[in-house]
Amino acid sequence: MWTGLGQVLRQVVAFGTQIALARLLAPEAFGLVAMMTIASELAMLFADFGIGSAIVQRRQIDRKLLSTCFWLNLGIAGACAVALIGAGPFMASYFGHTELIVLTMIAGFNLLVNGAMVIPQAVLMRRMHFRQLTIGQTIGSLTGSFVAIGAALMGAGVWSLAVQPVLGSFMALLLMARAAQWHPDFSMDKKSIRSLVNFGGNLLGANVLGFVGRNMHSFLIGKSLGSASLGIYNMAQTIAYMPAYQVSVVVQKVLFPTLSRLQDDRPGLRAAYLRAVGAVAVCTFPMMMGLYATADDLVPVVLGPDWLPMVVVLEIVSWAWMIQSVGTIAGTILVSIGETRLMFRAMGLTTVLTVVALLIGIRGGLLGVAIAASLATAASYTIIVVVALARIELPLLRYLATLMRPFAAAVGMTVIVLVIKHAMPDVTPMTRLVTCVLGGVVAYLGWTLVLNREQALDLVKFAKSARG
Repeated sequence: MWTGLGQVLRQVVAFGTQIALARLLAPEAFGLVAMMTIASELAMLFADFGIGSAIVQRRQIDRKLLSTCFWLNLGIAGACAVALIGAGPFMASYFGHTELIVLTMIAGFNLLVNGAMVIPQAVLMRRMHFRQLTIGQTIGSLTGSFVAIGAALMGAGVWSLAVQPVLGSFMALLLMARAAQWHPDFSMDKKSIRSLVNFGGNLLGANVLGFVGRNMHSFLIGKSLGSASLGIYNMAQTIAYMPAYQVSVVVQKVLFPTLSRLQDDRPGLRAAYLRAVGAVAVCTFPMMMGLYATADDLVPVVLGPDWLPMVVVLEIVSWAWMIQSVGTIAGTILVSIGETRLMFRAMGLTTVLTVVALLIGIRGGLLGVAIAASLATAASYTIIVVVALARIELPLLRYLATLMRPFAAAVGMTVIVLVIKHAMPDVTPMTRLVTCVLGGVVAYLGWTLVLNREQALDLVKFAKSARG
């Protein structure tokens, strides 16, 4: 409940801040920041290095190990910061904006702050102190937003965007370090460094491969089909991604320390994982099928008639994100039991599969890309799920049985929504969309009580217990 509340609050703050800053700053300011976004995001992946995950997953830790992790992670973050700052002049020359030199310096300092925050955050996550984590992250987000808006009002321009993540991360670091009641010393556990580097290196490799797989479509579509097709595809992915991600990321954050505690209790681990998968499916399956059923009204009503070519793309990717919403947490199993090398190999296979599918699909235009990418996504996450289930000796049929009940309820809802939509051909798209949404909510609740009553009551009991 705390993690979910924090996720919602941070999304609201981020959305409101973007609107406020968009009204105060010129588009050029956002463009300058976007120019270094891919480089800074990639550097952030390397700066994290998986050391925090290693602390959460490890069976036993002590102060000496935590200090070793802190200095190791800070050193890696420092190296990444130097590399990012060194790339600043090259980026400034390539894009023709000298401001990028200073912007990369600020982003490099932000890498150091985030590197220092990894250990306190991991300590709180290991202890499952989600309240303190949520408070630190939310106050950090608010601090960065208030400073950025204030700086923009005073005419700071692009620099208000640059300082926002730094000050937000620094405030979160202070609050998390205080809540964790821990600070580093200069003791070193040299024997543990190799295992930490092996664990973190494999996890880093998996994350980098995932980064490549997620962004490859931008290079291929932008080069072959143009910016308009890329904009349509990215918007469809964003609309499908946001609701599914908000659910799965909350479950993932809580599931990782939970499964790490249960790594030696396989029956308990299997039960916790199935409960988490069921909870995600109950929420995301109707969302994604609802997008599929209402896409032809949703797109013109929300985005306008210029986006009508996106309808069929959204209908396709919504199915892929339904599979991805439950498949993405399967990787949490492998990390929680220390199988990061297996995770790395699985991600390597899925990345190759994604790239090959995109290269084939690009020949069929935007529709071909959408179909190929969605099939690759379904196949990729099926591979990861099968590998993860095998490692914890969880039968595939038992896993599928957990998903079939929410899937059946969502299919029943979709049928009713399609009937409602086709029964109202002469009304305005807005009226039809609202009617379909309301009818879909009622239909899903009804089908859930008939087909998936056990999981629904389990979620109700969980919510009541979480409220105290």
